[in-house]
Amino acid sequence: MTVFETPRLIARLLHHTDVDALHTICGDAAVMRFVGDLQPYTYDQTRQVITEAQHSYEQYGFGPLAFIAKASGQLIGYGGLELLPVREGPELFYIFAPAYWGQGYATEVAAAIVEYGFNRCGLPAIGASFDPANQVSMRVAEKIGMHYLRDGVDEYDLPTVFYLIHRPAPAAET
Repeated sequence: MTVFETPRLIARLLHHTDVDALHTICGDAAVMRFVGDLQPYTYDQTRQVITEAQHSYEQYGFGPLAFIAKASGQLIGYGGLELLPVREGPELFYIFAPAYWGQGYATEVAAAIVEYGFNRCGLPAIGASFDPANQVSMRVAEKIGMHYLRDGVDEYDLPTVFYLIHRPAPAAET
């Protein structure tokens, strides 16, 4: 099921049939160097990501999504909104296969995730958190209107930079 589209991507629910394609991305140490405990996922961890995503859809109405390139029909990344420990609310995240880095996909999908979170999920605010060395993703956050919130540590006790964006106030009627 398609959740939203961007000019180049389809964001859809994750399915267990995505495990091989998703593991190609999440099992890559270069991709995961700024994610979670900084370790590539095992095949079982990748399978668990999909199971947890499906539970999140049922429980919260949002969760990690598969990003499908419109041009090829291939799964090239995943991300969306998720609830994580030591966070005040939902956070946006995205991960792409290295072949798609530096082409604007992160900014494209991050903006769409924020719009989806505010307009379709009714969230009052959306956060994001980054490894302090992940300057590229912090620039993406700033491009889409997120603001630095604080430095801290994450659930793995790793240094983390937290960002936040609030839902815009409705335009006043004139």
